[in-house]
Amino acid sequence: MQTIYKPSMLLFSKGIEQYPSKRILYFVERDTLMSEQPLLHRYIIRRGDFDRYMIGCVYDLQARGNRIDGALLVDEDALPPELFLPLIERRDLQFMPIARARQLRRRGKDFFDVDDYYSYDETRELLEFETDWADDFLSWLVFVVVRGLAMLLPVALYLYTLYVRINSLSYEKSNVGQILSVPVYALIAAIFMVFMMMALSVGAETMTMHLNVTRWFLLKRAVLRNSGKRVSVNPSRARIRKLVIFGSVSFALLLIVLIVFAANGIH
Repeated sequence: MQTIYKPSMLLFSKGIEQYPSKRILYFVERDTLMSEQPLLHRYIIRRGDFDRYMIGCVYDLQARGNRIDGALLVDEDALPPELFLPLIERRDLQFMPIARARQLRRRGKDFFDVDDYYSYDETRELLEFETDWADDFLSWLVFVVVRGLAMLLPVALYLYTLYVRINSLSYEKSNVGQILSVPVYALIAAIFMVFMMMALSVGAETMTMHLNVTRWFLLKRAVLRNSGKRVSVNPSRARIRKLVIFGSVSFALLLIVLIVFAANGIH
């Protein structure tokens, strides 16, 4: 494939696509920046080169298809802040996946809302937060441990209580009701276990967003993976409300089952 030279390309946005994993850079041709129809381009960049490209900078690019082969930095701080969000809106209009657009339409949400996105200065502050590999590894390790415990502890507690219940039965002396109590308890307790996993996951997510060792690492990653959208460091009221409802129902079911077992002499 032929190499193409693209001069005066102003980088205004960066992102990470997870499936499949890609590092994406969004450019606008500098000469068209002030026009009614600025020309945007989307390129894939190698993982190792991704961090050295900074928004607001102008590059002369060498591209092969939709992949960058090389670049020369020719100017810095070339993006007027007031043009940043209009470019983001145009980026979404031009490059948003069809599935995502349909999802927004089904939910009745606006295609673009400036309040959903970080400003130019905020985005630069987050993306230019510099760390070395040791800092990133420590942040990732703390995040994985906290989130892992939030998922594993409910499962361990569930399996332990189920193990105790099964081993408390003497199959030679147990009646049908006692034997059937095991699958009933397993099902209802599993529902409550899911609630515990969800609750602890929300708690772990909130905690890691407030810890200095993980906060900026997670915010930077979220900005790149969410196309520059704002990230809440606290769970939304709607999320908490759903969690409370699900928790109340699952706990009530578990309590009813335990009361019925006790009333029938099933321990």
